[in-house]
Amino acid sequence: MNAPNLDTPEARDAYRAELRGIARGPRMIGFIVVIAGAGLLITAKSAEAPAPWLLNLGWIVLGAGWLILLYAMIQRTLYHRRRMRGADTQD
Repeated sequence: MNAPNLDTPEARDAYRAELRGIARGPRMIGFIVVIAGAGLLITAKSAEAPAPWLLNLGWIVLGAGWLILLYAMIQRTLYHRRRMRGADTQD
């Protein structure tokens, strides 16, 4: 894997597009899980007598979504570091 050529605006745009493709699946899943967790929390809070288990489930789902998003961010950062170093990888 070679270091990217960032000399021209077209090359920078191409590298940005390449980075956007890294861990796209986990990012989308994490975003959906975060939205679902927020929906659960809003639903539980808007009920007249919120069930404690629903509130707990909402917080757990929300936390899981953020963990998935954190994983995707770390993967993208590691890819960018490897790419900038020009390190040979098995990817």
